Amino acid sequence: MTVTTGVLGGKSYGFRYRAKNRQGIGAYSDTAYFKAVNVPDQMVPAIISETGVNVRIEWIAPNSGSLPIVSYLIEIMTADGENYAETSSCNGTDSYIITNMFCTVPM
Repeated sequence: MTVTTGVLGGKSYGFRYRAKNRQGIGAYSDTAYFKAVNVPDQMVPAIISETGVNVRIEWIAPNSGSLPIVSYLIEIMTADGENYAETSSCNGTDSYIITNMFCTVPM
C-alpha cells in the first residue's frame, strides 16, 4: 500500500492493496476512497442581543475541517443554571438557521 504524505483537507484519496506470499502476488483489492478532513475549530461565543420581545442568538461558523456543517446544537440554559430549555424556534437542524447562523427566541 502506498501512503500519501501532504494530505489536503477536503480532497478524496483512493487506496487499494494486494498481498504477496510464497505463491506469488495476489490481485488488487477494490479501491476504497476516503475524504481527508481536518479537526474543526472550536466556535467563538455566540452574540446575544434583544430585539423587541425576542432574544436573537447569532454565531460565526467555525472552520468546519473541510466538511459541510449539517447542524448546530443550540442549548439555552434556564434561570436555575442547571437545565436547558427546549425551543422549536432555535432548531439547529433547520436549514434556514444553519445558513443564516442566527435564531430568535420569543421572551
